[in-house]
Amino acid sequence: MSRGVGLVYPTSLLMALRTVRHLWNVEKRNRNAEQIAERAGRLYDKLATFIDSFQRVGSALDTAQRAYATATGQLTQGRGNLVRQVEELKSLGARTGKTIAIAHDDDPQEGSDGLSLPGMEEGEARQLPAAE
Repeated sequence: MSRGVGLVYPTSLLMALRTVRHLWNVEKRNRNAEQIAERAGRLYDKLATFIDSFQRVGSALDTAQRAYATATGQLTQGRGNLVRQVEELKSLGARTGKTIAIAHDDDPQEGSDGLSLPGMEEGEARQLPAAE
């Protein structure tokens, strides 16, 4: 026993082999538990990093939405909006080959506040998203 050797007899051999198999299974589970714990920690850290990135994406989308609403407002709303100014130039006789298909303040099509999209009828407008 002091040298790590045990004597077995035919009657105790099967029990000794089962004991050894059980000890190996316990050792294997312990090794797997350590690997599972390590992998779970890495998975948790990865998820936390992904959530941070996902929140930054949401913030960037909000910023882009606000910038889009601001740019659309400058283009189509208020006394000095760009579309109105170029429409006035056209009415003064500027030669043009195209028509701007976006509703704007002081548009003769009152109540229309949107973009015309390809495939839409003349004067039909699509609503722009409202600024939040």
